[in-house]
Amino acid sequence: MKYIKNSIIFFIVFIFFLSCLSCSNLTTGIKSAQKLKDRAGRYSLNVNFEEDIKLDFIVFDTGDINFIGSRNNIANNLGTYFLGNPESTNKTFSFDIKETINGVEPNTYFIDFFYYTLRYSGNEVNFQKKSDSTNIKISERIGVYYSKDKLYNITVNSERISWSYFPDAYIDITNPYTEDTVFTKTASFTNEKSGTVYNFTLKFVFTDNALKLTFNITDPSYSQYNKQDEEYRISWQ
Repeated sequence: MKYIKNSIIFFIVFIFFLSCLSCSNLTTGIKSAQKLKDRAGRYSLNVNFEEDIKLDFIVFDTGDINFIGSRNNIANNLGTYFLGNPESTNKTFSFDIKETINGVEPNTYFIDFFYYTLRYSGNEVNFQKKSDSTNIKISERIGVYYSKDKLYNITVNSERISWSYFPDAYIDITNPYTEDTVFTKTASFTNEKSGTVYNFTLKFVFTDNALKLTFNITDPSYSQYNKQDEEYRISWQ
């Protein structure tokens, strides 16, 4: 009888221990719900839109998403969009493309991290994570980036980055595979009217959602060209 009583007590204690352990695991599971910023990295669609077209997207820990399309291994940047609050633990996010960008028409897109699908206009395409890296090669940044008022632009092609407002404001690309985000140049400039030689400094900085321009010229008659961290984007949403 004493043995049975001890066995019952042991069984109760054992069940209580398992219950505590389960509650602990449940609490841990809730606490470890993945935030959007923790999903940062590079993703790739599992199928091509056409035989020679592929699409990758980068999720940044800021909650932004950047799309990179490529055809015959020549990439074009399709712009950066706000996906959601980086602290959000939601599994589905959506964003709108409101203007045609390099052939991609306006639409509402849904990113589902539970089923790992991209949905738009009744279409559904699976994607997979390729890496945790959010680095982008300069050859994947090819596109036209506009100022907010769209009066000027910065063009990135396979050979150089150039600013439309000042013809000499360009930087040649020597390595298309570089993942550098900052490009700088200091050069001389001759004022055609006075014949005086001045210097200018040009800097392009790629951020998660924009291309920032800084331009400083020592010629006071060209001071209107001076800019500090002026933002240019492929798409302003």
